Amino acid sequence: RALAAGTGIDPELGPFVSDGDVIAETLRGIGEAAGGAFAPDKVEAFCHSNGVGAFNAFVKAIVGKLSLRCVYGLDPPRATPLAAKDPVEIRYYRSGHTGGVVNGRPVGNAELMSMPRWVHEPTQRVVMPRWHNDEWSYLHSYAFPRYLLRLGIQDTKG
Repeated sequence: RALAAGTGIDPELGPFVSDGDVIAETLRGIGEAAGGAFAPDKVEAFCHSNGVGAFNAFVKAIVGKLSLRCVYGLDPPRATPLAAKDPVEIRYYRSGHTGGVVNGRPVGNAELMSMPRWVHEPTQRVVMPRWHNDEWSYLHSYAFPRYLLRLGIQDTKG
């Protein structure tokens, strides 16, 4: 969740963004209430766009409380880096419209998923006019959230 005005942290999130003990206790409680359907021993997390501010606070809060296995970043503004560090696996995708691209190549460990990579996306001809044929809007608000989290999950090592 992100504030519409930028990368700040929405106060409505309360302790669920920055209190690692509350986050860990809540996830463990949900797992127990679900009859052991899951256990948060290996956590994966993702952010999209302006959610990177809250996401980075969340990642920092759970260090030492939960084991973070993989994080996914979908087109954060100004190419804001993800707070996760080794040995956490990082999948980071950029559209090229939010910064972090120099001489046509993404900086850091990001993968550039610019418009030419989407030429065969089956709904593009129908969807692009809805976004006023704006590449950034199509990529950032349509294609990235629909496809790249799944790609990242399928591409992880563990």
